[in-house]
Amino acid sequence: MRATLHQLRVFQQVAAVMSYTEAASLLRLTQPAVSIQIKQLETNLDMPLLEKIGKKLFLTPAGQELERFCGELFENIERMDMRLSAIKGSMEGELRLAAVTSAKYFTPHLLGAFHKLHPAVKLQLEVVNRSQIIRRLKDNADDLVIMGLVPESMRLTCHPFVDNPIVIVASPSHPPGAAEKHRADRSAGAHFPFSGGRFRHARNHGAFSAKQECRAGAPA
Repeated sequence: MRATLHQLRVFQQVAAVMSYTEAASLLRLTQPAVSIQIKQLETNLDMPLLEKIGKKLFLTPAGQELERFCGELFENIERMDMRLSAIKGSMEGELRLAAVTSAKYFTPHLLGAFHKLHPAVKLQLEVVNRSQIIRRLKDNADDLVIMGLVPESMRLTCHPFVDNPIVIVASPSHPPGAAEKHRADRSAGAHFPFSGGRFRHARNHGAFSAKQECRAGAPA
């Protein structure tokens, strides 16, 4: 097969997002450069890999087969890099990570500590929202994902590593804050401007029940 690794990587990215423009942005290339690489690859293989119907891109049967091949190829290359690094006694290669927006405040500190231990590892971090994280999980786009609420419908290996409690913060003049303790039932929760997926998930799954209480206290 007459194709370069660069051409295959460009094709893999286009096939993943089905957009020349988005692929170019992710690869840090111009859109014409991406189009040229795909056209050269199709010429070398002597068959079309993508077809445009209306405004949407679709993979041809040959494109679907090549996408599967690219996934296996680059996974094998990454495994080879890791094994060779182990033989050398150091960790090298590329580590692709994605984190939800709520984790963006502490993730850089974790990566900084990791980089000090393994400076030869190239880190790639994408900070996205929950729906984008789930899409990336389905597409197997990352080696590691940092998120709070793991989708129960997906078969994933999870390793909790930090507590991230939901804490109610109120002014001392607010009724729940002024009282020595206050029940955290749904009617009480309505007095707070709650937002965010983690709170909605906790509330909908009964995390705030009539048996639980919020105690007033000074910030630590």
